[in-house]
Amino acid sequence: MDTAAPGHPNAQEIALLRKLAQVARVGAWEYDVQQDRLHFTAEMYELLELEPAAGEPPRLEVFSRFFPAAAQPQVEAAWRAAIKNGQTWDFEVPMVTGRGRQRWMRSFGEAEMRGGRCVRLFGTLQDVTTA
Repeated sequence: MDTAAPGHPNAQEIALLRKLAQVARVGAWEYDVQQDRLHFTAEMYELLELEPAAGEPPRLEVFSRFFPAAAQPQVEAAWRAAIKNGQTWDFEVPMVTGRGRQRWMRSFGEAEMRGGRCVRLFGTLQDVTTA
């Protein structure tokens, strides 16, 4: 197996992680609180059934709209608690994809805190819809 310096994944590890995300139907996202920027992995776009916008990053407000109105308070409360005090989250909620398909997603997430302030949120979505 290819090895890399500690903390620096090599090409084989990156390819393996991408395959794992595809097989497990897990996408990841990162939100830079200070810059108000959201980044999705390729699998996030697949799960949401979206095309990556050319040169235009997704917005947190737009991301929250994929959750039905009844689920939005739970999702947004989890994000606010993470930003305010670094609280982690783990929940399952319904979601409607960009193509209008209803799915159940499990979300895990955590905040990166520096000096008592949240600078970034990291989250995952996993499609747990049963066929």
